[in-house]
This record gives sequence, structure tokens and C-alpha cells, in this order.
Amino acid sequence: MRLFIAVDIPINQKIIDLIEQINQSGADVKSVELENLHLTLLFIGEKRENELEGIEQSMNKVRFNEINALAQGIGFFPNEERPRVMWIGIRDQGEFRKVREQLVKELRMRKIYFEDRNEFSPHLTLCRIRSGRGVDKLREIGKSKKDEVFEDFKVKEVKLFKSTLTPKGPIYEQLYSIRSEG
Repeated sequence: MRLFIAVDIPINQKIIDLIEQINQSGADVKSVELENLHLTLLFIGEKRENELEGIEQSMNKVRFNEINALAQGIGFFPNEERPRVMWIGIRDQGEFRKVREQLVKELRMRKIYFEDRNEFSPHLTLCRIRSGRGVDKLREIGKSKKDEVFEDFKVKEVKLFKSTLTPKGPIYEQLYSIRSEG
């Protein structure tokens, strides 16, 4: 099964309107379904059922207080010149990074290997860009909203998800969660 650890992001009308604007831009994109929007802390990858217990034990060792965060600004991966992904930035006081570091440490201690080797950059993926068609329009949207605050939110829970890939897109199922201490 394909696994990742993430936090839910509250979806408000501003984010819904933004995704609609992206979809109506004429750009060649595949938008993330609203119910699938989240902040990935760690992509684990393919694991067998018998490895779940070790992942849950690792998560249980993680300690964090309620996290205050902002969904603010728009950006592109790998860059604006050759974008493949359009995202909203997630700003906090470094707490998401600390949670991720604890997860990495605990998983490594249990010799549970994971696929995520990327530099951590907290973001909410809006869409994947399939081709260069309409990219200028996406850049315009990004520039017009580069400092916009989309949501001010609190995180009290970190979740383990199973991702099942289907022709219509991924289906996420929550398998486990941990809560903040305060």
C-alpha cells in the first residue's frame, strides 16, 4: 500500500474560487480534488501491511503542540519558468519541519525506509501542469495572488493516509492519527 503522513488544511471559499479560476484559465492542468487537499509532511511510499505497526509506533513518539499556520501566496515547482506544480505556501514557525524531523528520526530508528528525499517546503498542491499550454495565464494568477492570505488555521492532528491510485485520481483513506499535546 502507498502511504504518506499529512495534515488536513481547511478549505474555504477563497481556495475553492482559486481552483475554479485555475480550471477556467485554459491551462493544461489536473487540479487536486478538494477533498484531497492536504499538507504532506512525509511521503513514505509502498509498504506492506505488516509494516503499519512500526509506522504507528513511530508516530506515537512524535510530540507537538497545536500549530498555528497560514496558507499564503502562490508558487510553482520546480520554478516559475518551467512549472510542473502550482501551490499555495504554508507558513508557520517551523513546527511542521520539527514534526517531520521527529517522524524521520523515529522511522529510521525502526529501519522503516521511506521514499521522500526532497527538501521540505510546506505547501498545498493546487494542480499539476501537464504542458506549456496556458502557463502564462497561471503565472498571471500567481502574480496577482502572490501575497494573498487564503486561510489562517490551527493543526491539532497529524494523519497517516493510504493512497490508492485510480484512473480518475487518487483516493485517500485515513489509517491512523496522533493529536497535539496542547
